[in-house]
Amino acid sequence: MAIRKKYTTEFKREAVRHLENRGERSVSDVARELGVKPNQLHRWRIDLGRSGKSVPTTAEQMEIRWLQKRIRDLEENREILKKAALGSPDPFQVMRSAFAPRRAHALTA
Repeated sequence: MAIRKKYTTEFKREAVRHLENRGERSVSDVARELGVKPNQLHRWRIDLGRSGKSVPTTAEQMEIRWLQKRIRDLEENREILKKAALGSPDPFQVMRSAFAPRRAHALTA
């Protein structure tokens, strides 16, 4: 059984950059030059999210994930408000109450 080689992320990024700047050479030629298989280059390009854009850093990836989650949450809230507004006699009342500032209730002794 062959021992599986592990490549660093930096090597993969450089290989993908090399692949994208290959000019007239084939993917097989680039892979042979780097000592890897062509399907590895294709997989690395997909994994690194390469489509002519720069590879995001870890901090950027975390921010992107956070923003995507925030978007999903806001879209879900919007759908809930839409449904609530459809069943209300005054649809704008639902919107006003949803975005009204919260009031602190005073505790009575």
